[in-house]
Amino acid sequence: MLVEVTDLPAYGVKANLLPQGMFNPEFHIQCQYAVLPIQDDLPHVKAFPASFGGSDEMVAW
Repeated sequence: MLVEVTDLPAYGVKANLLPQGMFNPEFHIQCQYAVLPIQDDLPHVKAFPASFGGSDEMVAW
């Protein structure tokens, strides 16, 4: 259920394994590696947001 995030002192959670309604995403990260654009209303951060030690740079799709 947990995934260790490489190079960060953090773990990711497999949201599809959580009970319905328990996970509410706020943004997408690492969009620089996306093969196709993600079509939703969430912010698409190129690498990481500033709160994760990144630059807050967004991907313009």
